[in-house]
Amino acid sequence: MIGALAALAAFAAAAAPAPPYPAEPVLVAFDAACGGTFENIDAMAKRLEASGWSRHRPKAGSPFARALAADSPAAPPARTYRRVVGGRILFLALSSAGRSASECRIADLDGREPIALAPLVRWAGRQPTADIGDYGQPTWGRAWEPGLGEGHKRTEIYYRRPDKARGHPGGIMLATRAAAPTAAPGAASTAPTAERAMLDAFKGACSRIGDDIEPTKADAAKAGWTAMAEDGDPRVARLIKMGREATEKDGTSTGATFRRTSGEHDIFLIVSRYQDKSGFWGSGCRLYHFEATKPLDPKLLEAWMGKPPTGVQVPAPGVEKRLWEPAGWREGIAVEVNHIPLNHPAGQTFGLSGNILVAQAIGGF
Repeated sequence: MIGALAALAAFAAAAAPAPPYPAEPVLVAFDAACGGTFENIDAMAKRLEASGWSRHRPKAGSPFARALAADSPAAPPARTYRRVVGGRILFLALSSAGRSASECRIADLDGREPIALAPLVRWAGRQPTADIGDYGQPTWGRAWEPGLGEGHKRTEIYYRRPDKARGHPGGIMLATRAAAPTAAPGAASTAPTAERAMLDAFKGACSRIGDDIEPTKADAAKAGWTAMAEDGDPRVARLIKMGREATEKDGTSTGATFRRTSGEHDIFLIVSRYQDKSGFWGSGCRLYHFEATKPLDPKLLEAWMGKPPTGVQVPAPGVEKRLWEPAGWREGIAVEVNHIPLNHPAGQTFGLSGNILVAQAIGGF
């Protein structure tokens, strides 16, 4: 009897489905590293190293070296990196065409299950345009053409079974490639705009905003934001003070503040969570570019979000608000992009001006 029970338990353990692949932290890392506009490879390498990726030279015959040989046999990558994200070891390969980056690829060689379609669609904000293979075959995955970043030709996320990968160690692969340049031969390559880099830094930090803001704080650091004290800038200190005074009687609030450079100016990120006595909560991730003198280009915003806004509002003459409800990031997140001209009456109460980006989620109803 005991032997039969032991055999039954062993069978149940063997038959139990594998837990789903923890896609979210890996997708966030891929977004932060590879999701922006492709640029000069030295600048891209510098950005990667500043955000926590370490240069890594794979040893001959190692799993990463075998993956590179299988995926890029004719054009070895120009730079290779390693980083631990959410307890998983990720490898990154950066390929180049001349001085410009041409492909950014991340591998999780310990991934043993494909990423399900639903989290991929939520992350991408749209359905894939192509399938790669079929489940149960050596390679299975999804592709988007054009790719998910500005100027990206194709973005792929796929899984290779280690027992059928023909020399490849198997695992989860994420890759995005730049579109072929359209400039005349010999023309200087253009660097990504400061606005697009700012948008990518915002999404890298805020795409997981929710009931628990600790992952958002960690994502902000990974996306290149530097933590700062609440009184590190008087404009930020004023916003935090006024927000706290407006809510402290009815609930509790927590948060963190960050800064980074965009062009010639500092930009700021405030991550916050409020909960009232009834259990209702609201979390926000807000970027402030106080010196911006014009709204962000609507075409740039649509390319970045992957879709048109769900609403456009003009709360006051000269003030502009674009809404994505839902954002198509994590479930329950809405995004808005605001512009308030310098010295506009609409911004004087709170000291607001420039471009203000907001990602927010609510719950506890």
